[in-house]
Amino acid sequence: MKSIVNCIELEHLQFQCNSIGPDGAVAIAHWVSSTSKRRLDQNSTLLVLNLALNYIKRKGAVEIAKVLTFCKNLSFFSISGNNIDSKASPPLANGLKNCQQLHTLFLNNNNFGDEGVTLLGEGLKHCQKLKKLSLSFTGIQKEGTVIDCIIYNRSLRYIYIEESLYSCERAFEFVLPQCSVCTDDYGLVCMKNKQ
Repeated sequence: MKSIVNCIELEHLQFQCNSIGPDGAVAIAHWVSSTSKRRLDQNSTLLVLNLALNYIKRKGAVEIAKVLTFCKNLSFFSISGNNIDSKASPPLANGLKNCQQLHTLFLNNNNFGDEGVTLLGEGLKHCQKLKKLSLSFTGIQKEGTVIDCIIYNRSLRYIYIEESLYSCERAFEFVLPQCSVCTDDYGLVCMKNKQ
């Protein structure tokens, strides 16, 4: 982290697969907060924040969520594969409310469960430019949870979930009329833009 301490204009932080753990996520959150406060507009220049596969868990996710308020221009955010549970969902949802330029969000391979994914949907209501969302392997059990999460978001063009969760093609096409539904080679449902 010492190498980026003075990079207040950094736009892309691709930090996936580094095993930084919760403490590394706390350090990144501190860096985002401190660099944002040094800028006149008090906003981070980050456009891309990729923390996938770092085992940041709940503690790291909560700290990252707190600094999303500074990331008003963030367009890509991934915290996939970090063993994050549903207790991190409320702060993440609150932080996502500020990311109104967000186009891509990868939450897959965490343990949010039905309750956590539903709570995250509250934050996603404000992300009206979101085009790509991955919720695959997040511990969703109940039918309808994904629909509840995305029902207010009309900009989505791609959504990824496990095929086992996809039981009613008509429901998805009603919620996302701009998308058609298909299954990929990995057993994931992918709703693609019809255009």
